[in-house]
Amino acid sequence: MLGRRNWLVALAALAVACGGARDGSDGAPGANGTPGADGAQGEDGADALIVPTAIEAGADCMAGGVQVQSGMDANGDGELQGEEIRTTDFVCHGLNGADGGSGSAAGGAGAAGADGLTSLVAVTAVDPGPDCVAGGQRLEAGLDSDRSGTLEANEVTTTRLVCNGRDGAATAQGDPGRDSLIVTHDELGGANCESGGKRIDVGTDADHDALLATGEITSTVYVCNGADGAPGADGADGAPGADGADGAPGADGADGADGAPGADGADGASGADGADGADGAPGADGLAALSRTVAASGGPGECYGVGGIRVMTGLDENADGALADGEVTSATTVCEGTPLADPPSCTATTAPCQGESCCMTEFVPGGSFLMGRGTEAVSSGTLGCATSHTCGTDEVPEHEVFISRPFYLDKYEVTVGRMREFVAAYDHDAMVGALNAGAGRHPRIGAARWQSAFDGELPAEASALATTLACHADQTWTNTAGANETAAINCVDWYTAFAFCAWDGGRLPTSAEWEFAAAGGTENRYYPWGGASPSNVGYANWLSSTGSPVLAVGSKPNGLGRWGQLDLAGSMWEFVSDVYSATWYAQVGASGTDVYAGLPAVGDSVVIRGGSFVSVSSNLRAAEIHAASAAMNQRHVGLRCARDADDDVPGPGAPGADGADGAEGLSALVSVSDEPMGSHCLYGGKTVQTGLDADRDGVLDAGEVNGSATTYLCEAAPADGPEGKACDEMGTVAGRRCGSRWVDGGPFCPQGDCTTPWTMPGFYLDRYEVVVSRFRRFVASGDWVPATGSGASPLYGSSGGWRQEWAAMLPTTTAGWSAALNCYPLYASWTGTAGSREAVPLNCLNWYEAFAFCAWDGGYLPSEEQWLYAASGGDENRIYAWGGGAPTLALAIYGDCGDGDCATASRDDLRPAGSTPGGNGRWGHSDLTGSLWEYVASVPHPTAARVFGGSFANSGALLLLSSTWSIDDDAHDQDKAYIGFRCARYTP
Repeated sequence: MLGRRNWLVALAALAVACGGARDGSDGAPGANGTPGADGAQGEDGADALIVPTAIEAGADCMAGGVQVQSGMDANGDGELQGEEIRTTDFVCHGLNGADGGSGSAAGGAGAAGADGLTSLVAVTAVDPGPDCVAGGQRLEAGLDSDRSGTLEANEVTTTRLVCNGRDGAATAQGDPGRDSLIVTHDELGGANCESGGKRIDVGTDADHDALLATGEITSTVYVCNGADGAPGADGADGAPGADGADGAPGADGADGADGAPGADGADGASGADGADGADGAPGADGLAALSRTVAASGGPGECYGVGGIRVMTGLDENADGALADGEVTSATTVCEGTPLADPPSCTATTAPCQGESCCMTEFVPGGSFLMGRGTEAVSSGTLGCATSHTCGTDEVPEHEVFISRPFYLDKYEVTVGRMREFVAAYDHDAMVGALNAGAGRHPRIGAARWQSAFDGELPAEASALATTLACHADQTWTNTAGANETAAINCVDWYTAFAFCAWDGGRLPTSAEWEFAAAGGTENRYYPWGGASPSNVGYANWLSSTGSPVLAVGSKPNGLGRWGQLDLAGSMWEFVSDVYSATWYAQVGASGTDVYAGLPAVGDSVVIRGGSFVSVSSNLRAAEIHAASAAMNQRHVGLRCARDADDDVPGPGAPGADGADGAEGLSALVSVSDEPMGSHCLYGGKTVQTGLDADRDGVLDAGEVNGSATTYLCEAAPADGPEGKACDEMGTVAGRRCGSRWVDGGPFCPQGDCTTPWTMPGFYLDRYEVVVSRFRRFVASGDWVPATGSGASPLYGSSGGWRQEWAAMLPTTTAGWSAALNCYPLYASWTGTAGSREAVPLNCLNWYEAFAFCAWDGGYLPSEEQWLYAASGGDENRIYAWGGGAPTLALAIYGDCGDGDCATASRDDLRPAGSTPGGNGRWGHSDLTGSLWEYVASVPHPTAARVFGGSFANSGALLLLSSTWSIDDDAHDQDKAYIGFRCARYTP
């Protein structure tokens, strides 16, 4: 198998990417390049055509019907010639209903049932206009109620528009547009159509093969034949015929011998059959099959967040030509994307908001915008600050921000009713467990996640939580459901707001995301609704209008934001996830992609946005920011939640001038071949190349490969990696503590600081600190001085390799090594001969000796960045190797307690490597926290070497991964007794 995901899935995603699907994770954005020159005038793209033709009764349609042909207008003449036809389908008239059944042998035949109604389809051209910008076809279907053979307007039950694609904006040559296709199939009698009919599939030609594959279908409609009439009743049996007359008696025989007896007379003829019974009554007409399509709400339980359509079908029992609710027999919902998970805060008992679910959420596309406002004084309603208001220093200068990922933002502020569901479900321990596991985190910003230091800021139980919501006479919370259920909740602190959104399946928006939605993105709106003054009471609930904390959310419909959110201005200030900084906008990190000011420390102030019911008009501006204590419950502060979307948005950059129409697009091809083990894939894998089929032969030739679009899908490294030279020589010696573990690469914000995030390649890191038994092999080898440049970290290249002047820092004899490694007898783990301490981590060595061992063992000292990345769990940003819980003796060796006696320090406090598996790091490494401080490499090598991780003799406070210690080359031997190391191996 390939990597930690199936490589075939990765390949499918890459192939779709050639047609415009989602790319892999972005790297850090580069600077915008100078726009290229306009492309040369190209040929028009081909239109999709649909041609209907009436046909007589025959083999294709027993009762006649319509032939529908579709294809691409390759020569641009507006007609569909034979070589351009891709599909041919038939929409046939219904057949007559079956005859009524015959009477019995003595009765007559029953009358024939009435004919069922005929299904008809009409296709007409649509000129360019509001329905189809580039023109197209209108497909109408229904039943021929008046049996005229023509589909009149009142008989139409289903209408579909199939529009020609628009020309894309011309910059650099883009991917081909996708054509809308419609395909008609015969539908046999069954669950969808009792008497058979047609299935009409509509969709978008994502792979540009002019065929509508199963995965490209976006909606399906059935047009069904009328049911056959019921059979006529059997005729009554005829009356039985009369018996025949008896035959005449035979003549007497002559006297004498008795004559032979006369033969019996012949039987009389049978009576005539009775008359046929009367014809049975005509069978009742079949019921018309109807369908009705309505928009799906997009609320919880039905295409949540993405919307869609609901197609209902049934029989027209009252023959009024319309499908009433009581006539619906089946309904199918087709969503326009993957629905979001239903939020638990809106249940059947949660009061609705403005006639719909209070949990409605609206899609916000993301992209570039100007955050903040300039300092120039301009008139109200335009960009910048109003003449009556001076922008605060905390909201200037105006700067460009790019939201790289679309998101959903709740339509309404969180209501009292929704908070009531949270209080009812509240469990402190379960909540902090989920938060520390990543609930409520931002998918792109590693620092925007819960910290274990916040655990104690949440109430211990539900009753205490309810108490915190009763902070003021203007509180909206009530202990039992009442009149305030649809009012915005207030009296929440930032920690409760963060926890609520995480529990509800979302997260707090960042300040940049909130302002992007409120300002309408590139529209840079002054207020969320535009430039009109809020003095009109229909715009916002603020000081000079309603000014009420208990007004139902959404009561000011004129205040609607660009993407459908209400009350972004007024009602309640809304928490966002950023810490407040008065100088943040003036810093370099305030501009760029997915900017974030950072998390608050306990007790810090955080950013609130949007103004409240007690605010003045200047507080309602989209760019206005305010500070509020994270721990305070305030009567005018509430919240709304954001929810993550899947797709990335295109990167920022000014659009180029419109180019001429592009030439006919070339097919994008993908070539896959085996990649042997080597520099590209350490364990082998697949090479994937893409390019355009310039010669249109359907094969990706060498000259057609895009040189910058070669991807290697490598087999995953095994969890247990290389062991090193020392272990190879030791075989199965007890206490060897060998093996390395793979560390997945990825983005990393050291200590939560994403000002300059790192991107770390994957690498192997020894599972254990180097133990005495492994170092004994090195000492015994006599090969102590590495070659110049060896042992270099791949992150540093040759500049990080061994230097010959360092040889003076190494012992020169075996006895010298033993003496040096016994630097501080009270704590030294080294013994002159192999004994009971072979599995204990080695200490009492300097940085050069550790470097020399790793070079000899086939590895290298990990860099500071690699060590900290592995110990922090990469983008999990752990504060200890195991996560966020406080140190215990089950998690780490510390406090001189390794032997169980915390009062007396000795070498026995240093336990065998791996003695506390509960404290292992994300990728299975032992003792990254506690046991021994560990040397790391850096360039240039400092006089004072850096060590990380804490030791067996330190308090729990020094085990934090943010703790470091610098030790001089000539450090006292006692210092070296607290330090060990481990090696890294191979970076692709």
